[in-house]
Amino acid sequence: MSASESSKLHIILVTAIFIVASIFEAVVFALLDTHSYFIGLIILIVRLIEAPIVVILMISLLALHNGAKAISRGDVSYRIKNTFLFGPLKKHAEYLNSLNDAVNTAVEERVKSESLKT
Repeated sequence: MSASESSKLHIILVTAIFIVASIFEAVVFALLDTHSYFIGLIILIVRLIEAPIVVILMISLLALHNGAKAISRGDVSYRIKNTFLFGPLKKHAEYLNSLNDAVNTAVEERVKSESLKT
């Protein structure tokens, strides 16, 4: 199984666990009291609205993880696409990209310096 397939499976698994836990929570509220059906339904609806947010966060964290992994392996041309990231996650991607740019610049200067020495 490739890293990409593993990551997709992880996202699906986390989302499924979130939805199953939400349904369980709604059922528990519904079984507590006859007046709790409405509360359980509201909780279920809210959780189902939250599910896409969980997926977006998981995909964002995966993008940051893959970017950091590529940068740590020395891929100086790698850029984390931060178009769909937001808030602190977008800022983190920008920091990682800046770090990669700084490493790339240092490597280029080192190569230039070595070539001037010879």
